[in-house]
Amino acid sequence: MPHLDAQFRALLSPNLAAAEIEQIPDLTTERARVLIDRIDRVRLFGHAYALLTNLTYGAYSPDDVLDFAREHDLAGVCIHVLVQRRIDLAGVCAPPSAATRAADGGG
Repeated sequence: MPHLDAQFRALLSPNLAAAEIEQIPDLTTERARVLIDRIDRVRLFGHAYALLTNLTYGAYSPDDVLDFAREHDLAGVCIHVLVQRRIDLAGVCAPPSAATRAADGGG
């Protein structure tokens, strides 16, 4: 797997110092299997940063970010709240619908 090992090192090394690059382990068949097995357990989150302007100026709400996460089977979302702004998240989020509560097990 020499060419895969080189690609593995190239993938991991862009932000590393030379000494750190030297410490990257070889990509053995066993290590590759472990990484492949872990892929299905990676928890993915939606990040609202890409929608910051829409969130800030009202075209998109935190509910929309949560809906996106649910529709794409994500583990959660990351929404940054600007402390300087006096935004009440309870005021911009609609109460959960009966369907949402039922989907979340809340009946």
